Amino acid sequence: MVRHDIATISREASTNDLEEGNLGSETAGSRNRNSSDTAVEPDIEDASWLRFWGRNILLILEPWGLSVFLICIPFAWAAHWKVDSWGHEAQFFLCFLSIMSLQNVFESCGDQLALRAGKDISELICISFRNCVEATLAFILLIRCHLRLLQSTIIGVVVLHLLLVQGAAFFVDASLIGPQELSKHHVSIKPSLLMVGVLGVVIPTAFFAALDHGDNTIVAASPPIPLVGDGVRGWLLDMSHAVSVVLLVVYVISRVHRRYFHNVPDNGLACAQKEPRTTDLVPRRLCAFFIVVSIVVMSVTTEFLVESIDPLRERYDIQAEFFGLVVLPLVSFLPEGTVALYKFLPNLSKVTSFKLLSQHSRSAWLRLPECQRTVLFSFVRKLQMRMPPQPQPEARGAPIDSSIQFLLWWMPLVILVGWWIGKPMYLLFDYFEVALLLGTCFLVNHVTADGKTNFAEGFTMYTFYAMVALAAWFYPGQTQVGYMLSCPSSVAAAVASGVQNALVLH
Repeated sequence: MVRHDIATISREASTNDLEEGNLGSETAGSRNRNSSDTAVEPDIEDASWLRFWGRNILLILEPWGLSVFLICIPFAWAAHWKVDSWGHEAQFFLCFLSIMSLQNVFESCGDQLALRAGKDISELICISFRNCVEATLAFILLIRCHLRLLQSTIIGVVVLHLLLVQGAAFFVDASLIGPQELSKHHVSIKPSLLMVGVLGVVIPTAFFAALDHGDNTIVAASPPIPLVGDGVRGWLLDMSHAVSVVLLVVYVISRVHRRYFHNVPDNGLACAQKEPRTTDLVPRRLCAFFIVVSIVVMSVTTEFLVESIDPLRERYDIQAEFFGLVVLPLVSFLPEGTVALYKFLPNLSKVTSFKLLSQHSRSAWLRLPECQRTVLFSFVRKLQMRMPPQPQPEARGAPIDSSIQFLLWWMPLVILVGWWIGKPMYLLFDYFEVALLLGTCFLVNHVTADGKTNFAEGFTMYTFYAMVALAAWFYPGQTQVGYMLSCPSSVAAAVASGVQNALVLH
């Protein structure tokens, strides 16, 4: 609509110039479409070996504004070995920046692999690679027996993707082009999958709450057993293992349904929160090399990050829940948030300029002096050349897909791996965390129920996340859940030791 108004004004100013501008615009547009629709495999014969591999490495490291923080990795490792002189603050901050840059490498490799796959497989690849940092962090916390931090991080990751990341997608896109529509597949099945994943957490938590009759010590059983004890934890572990298997089956069935029984429109937006940064194909072996190296480096860096949490929390008197619900999940959001902000601000100024120019009526345009019309028309032509490609009218729901995968795949997988290695990780979560998860699910399903999104709904999701972060700053945590997650000691030993309000129980 904006472009049409500008074209009308420009036609009154100079028909010939407009025709030339349209011809140039169409040529540039077709050139952009050809470059975006076809991925060109680089030809090693056309350049030297060094130039060929250097160009492909640069493609993986785009955008450079995020990859520049890869230089923090050796300093983060040095801060770990020199923590007495550098301090835990430097260790945490450098590890945080390092993991953020590694997340950017994962997403670039995922985009490259997705370009070679079909639409369904490419969607799964993009979602999985965007969950790599959170999944690696979850397994590191599980192995180190940081089960309370692990549970808080799981809830924090899901809440962040549903509210902050998805809210950013709705907010930015609606600010540039107005209201959008979600895909039919999203409206039909994804709310159900999201709710099933949330209910998988609610059922064990409701079971434990129903056993509490107010005395907090004895369950009506024969013989009576303590409510906070190894017997009840054994029940919860068995229940969690069974529920985890069910959740995995649900996710596999949903992918089979998506693959074979649902016609998914191939619009390129289903699998990515942001558009692929390049259409040049990087060799698979180079992508595989970067993926393997990034996983190894990120695992070590994540372990160093976790080691610095407790000293920081004790020194600055920060509530334990705040780290798991807010701080650690932000590691995966900052790369996407930075890129979205980088693209949003300049594009918003261009769109605003077009809208302001389109408000001039034809008569007002004709009343302008010839010199002013010439200057204004020249400005319009420059804006047309710099105007970003028009976004697709379909809203982007990849963060919701990431949350569904994390609830139905990664969370159950963590539970089952903990069962295999002897870690008492189960689906009994803190009551406050469960309430946040339920509230987030209700809000997101309500926002997407009509299949349309707008600027105000994205801002609403922002505000609710701000309320969640504010509450997490003050919340001290539930003592009963901390006792039940004692690792590697028994629940009875944890109760006898009187350890309370602890994020990490050993």
